[in-house]
Amino acid sequence: FYAVDEPIINDNIQQRSYKKNKKWLAFSKRDSDALECALQSNDISITVPVNEDHLYEVKVFYRTLAPIYWDGPVYPVRRATWFMQNDGPKWMPCEEVLAEQFEAGYRKHKPYVNSDYEGANSITAEQRRQSKRQSFPVAKKEETKRPVERQWNLLGPYLGQYVAYTGADTAWLLS
Repeated sequence: FYAVDEPIINDNIQQRSYKKNKKWLAFSKRDSDALECALQSNDISITVPVNEDHLYEVKVFYRTLAPIYWDGPVYPVRRATWFMQNDGPKWMPCEEVLAEQFEAGYRKHKPYVNSDYEGANSITAEQRRQSKRQSFPVAKKEETKRPVERQWNLLGPYLGQYVAYTGADTAWLLS
């Protein structure tokens, strides 16, 4: 993903911006594959030409996108593995430092293999028959147990916040 609203460096006015970007666009599948391959090579000087006409290049180590043939604004690039909801229905990629901490907690807690999340709403045929015979429904044993919320405390600029994994594909950033 690359930002399109606030450049890091704007050569037209010789100014460096520290504003947070809110508009991000995805690279094409071909560009994403090329960027991932370049990242895995661990070569800090590698650049990858991107976009349909290859007029821009990404400096993979620095995570920046800039025009190749002219001086122009330089935009930040993110390797997107986790996303946060932005204002409204828009989703934006998390900062890489935050995404790495999300991923570490996800691998440790493995919410995708937790049986407490699945099957908590399933009722056996025997329980259905018994509840029909009685004037009140039969409570299941699973209903009395709430799934243990799996938390992962964050470090660095996110100190004091934590991630709660509530399902196989859901995590909440809380403070």
